[in-house]
Amino acid sequence: MGLMSASVAFIFILIFGSISVRLEIGLGIFSFVLSLAVSRLFDVQIVKVTKLILMLLDNHKNIRDFVLKHF
Repeated sequence: MGLMSASVAFIFILIFGSISVRLEIGLGIFSFVLSLAVSRLFDVQIVKVTKLILMLLDNHKNIRDFVLKHF
């Protein structure tokens, strides 16, 4: 959700060049609602991908340890 909100804000600033506090509050509310709706809409697919990633990391202990240590 955070990445989606940040990308919406980044695109807006990239297009218009600057942003005011009032506009950022409105944009924050909009991006939060948008990311919440998308995450609820694709909940089943997100769970499947997460389980697949966990299965792959279970077979590769070095990569799993690196990911857990640095992220």
